[in-house]
Amino acid sequence: MAIEIFRAYVNSGLPIQDGDHRFSIIASDTDVAFAAPQEVINSYGLTQERIDMAKDLYTGSGEELPSTPTDWAILASTNMSQISVIPFDVSEPYDTIEQAVIDETSDAQDALEIRNENQSVEPVTAAASDECPPATQDIALNLKNRKNAIDTAMYGPLNPSEPNEEYWSALGTEWGVDVETAKKQRCGNCAVFVVTSSMKSCISQGLTGENQSDEFDAIDEAGELGYCEAFDFKCASARTCRAWVSGGPIDDSKAKE
Repeated sequence: MAIEIFRAYVNSGLPIQDGDHRFSIIASDTDVAFAAPQEVINSYGLTQERIDMAKDLYTGSGEELPSTPTDWAILASTNMSQISVIPFDVSEPYDTIEQAVIDETSDAQDALEIRNENQSVEPVTAAASDECPPATQDIALNLKNRKNAIDTAMYGPLNPSEPNEEYWSALGTEWGVDVETAKKQRCGNCAVFVVTSSMKSCISQGLTGENQSDEFDAIDEAGELGYCEAFDFKCASARTCRAWVSGGPIDDSKAKE
């Protein structure tokens, strides 16, 4: 079983430097996994749920699951804006994905420490701008990713306080539940809705200065803003989409698990 390594870097337009390695994707012909320090896992939402969601999106659109490491890496990096995923050659092939994850996590941790030293600040957390998901800091990118969620996954409704019966009926039909049950399945209790304290800091940073919220996010009835790790944008707790997954949200207690 061939195991290949793919390293992820932020798109900066500059040559790759020591410390630029954010995380790795470890893939075989049949499986894929992320490798990263916990701070980066929390920041980018590098969870098994993310991979499972990407699988569902593939199969739901009629595509077959990947059969090569490269295609698995593409699946795992679905909707990761401003990230470049580059194949990385290793001197000795790995026998297991688990061992590759251990080694690549160690290298990504070393890179994180280099970034910390270069910035001459306390260890970087997800509240620091370079570890925040890009869409939390770039309103244009956030709008682009949100539009994708609206177009492909019915993210909405615009004003959750209104009846929106047609919207909820359509989702209920798709999920195989009645309207009242559908109305209970919101971003606020979705397994890919991130509201950790570090993510809230990222969102707060992105709402200051030139990166202002827009009218869609500003509707009070839409609820608390969090981060959707399935579509990589700031979403509101009272809304939902067809990709809803039970078991959320991801808060500080779950991020430590």
